[in-house]
Amino acid sequence: MLTFHPHGVHHGPQPAAVKRSEERGPGGYADEIAVNVDARRPLHLTAAAEGITVAGYERSWQPSP
Repeated sequence: MLTFHPHGVHHGPQPAAVKRSEERGPGGYADEIAVNVDARRPLHLTAAAEGITVAGYERSWQPSP
């Protein structure tokens, strides 16, 4: 998954990820990889990428009601 975050806009961690981390305790391991790209100039989506979305992703950081 790739997301763009405007300068100065903080994101994550997801509340469920925090809970899982607490449950694993010290030394727990998540089999995940994250890559952060810092760019000098604005990044833009290609036309093909603009047509791809994950429904509800923008709300996935919020706790469930």
